[in-house]
Amino acid sequence: MWGQVQDSIQRKHHILPDKFTGNTPVESFLAQFTCCATYNNWNERDKLAHLRWCLTGNAAQVLWDNEQHDSITYQELVDRIIQRFGNRGQEER
Repeated sequence: MWGQVQDSIQRKHHILPDKFTGNTPVESFLAQFTCCATYNNWNERDKLAHLRWCLTGNAAQVLWDNEQHDSITYQELVDRIIQRFGNRGQEER
């Protein structure tokens, strides 16, 4: 019995962020993504892999906008996403 309780305490369910198409506020997506990364204890490599996986539709184009897309860092990718999608809806604010 104690072993089962101990196993369930040690196992942690991972949470995954939603996909990002570029049609929703980038700030909200990145806030959720950061929460997931923190909860899941992702390192920079993990965050980069998961962020790449989350980009779909028009947002995925940022992965191919640079010749060096294989050597991009997590922060560089975040900066590109913000640059591309961060100003949408500014006129409403």
